[in-house]
Amino acid sequence: RLTDGVSLTFKDGSEQTFDEVIIACHADQALAMLEEPSERERSTLQSFPYQNNTVSLHSDEALLPKRKSARASWNAYLPKEQREQAVVTYDMNILQSLPTSEPFCVSLNQRKQIHPSLHHADFDFSHPTFHTGRKEAQATHGKFIRNQGISLSGAYWGYGFHEDGLNSSLRVCKAFGITL
Repeated sequence: RLTDGVSLTFKDGSEQTFDEVIIACHADQALAMLEEPSERERSTLQSFPYQNNTVSLHSDEALLPKRKSARASWNAYLPKEQREQAVVTYDMNILQSLPTSEPFCVSLNQRKQIHPSLHHADFDFSHPTFHTGRKEAQATHGKFIRNQGISLSGAYWGYGFHEDGLNSSLRVCKAFGITL
């Protein structure tokens, strides 16, 4: 942060100065971008932890409910043993209205349960987790909009869904006098 703007340093070492900057990403990524975060920025952004997940794209219907009428966009199975991990599989045909009879599913952390011939690809993502203090931190979002030239936006200001990222960005836009 400068007295009259915000300076960004790019990967190639070049720098550019802007009047204001909007950082729209995960909380931990935003914190890493701030050269000298305030204690409030540090403590608030650290209150949004993330968990790494492997996401698999596949066509194995065995990870969906057996009865097709019981299938939904999001399908969760909670095992009886609490030490076992919950199974989450998205039925992309329903979720995205895909015009195909081949099932396309996205499962979190279930690579071993997917039949190898029905596996298409794996991707690694980090997703926000929910901990004590999160709701209180979210209530302070307004303090991180147009704060010394920097505005923070991201899904962590809500429940972690894409729509929450959009809603936090709309709050930032509103602070700049822009509305839809």
